[in-house]
Amino acid sequence: TGNAGNILIKATQIDLREFRSGISTEVDEKARGNAGNVSINTQLLNLQDGADISSTTSGNGSAGNLTIQARDIVFNGAASGLLSSVEEAANGN
Repeated sequence: TGNAGNILIKATQIDLREFRSGISTEVDEKARGNAGNVSINTQLLNLQDGADISSTTSGNGSAGNLTIQARDIVFNGAASGLLSSVEEAANGN
């Protein structure tokens, strides 16, 4: 029981590559609490080949917000992206 933490990143460039490369905050399946918020401020955000940034819940609680401030955002390859979600069996917003 309890909320996940928030993530705040300020960097000139963020370059994430490959599946399982990412930035995330989440609530697991049997947990209660809200996922944290993710805030990013950068000139270049580059997500490639399955890399992602996410705030998700699989348990009881709401997903967090994603706030991205970037001059340029590049998605390259399959399944890269930005995601705030409540999984199918979860309870939340």
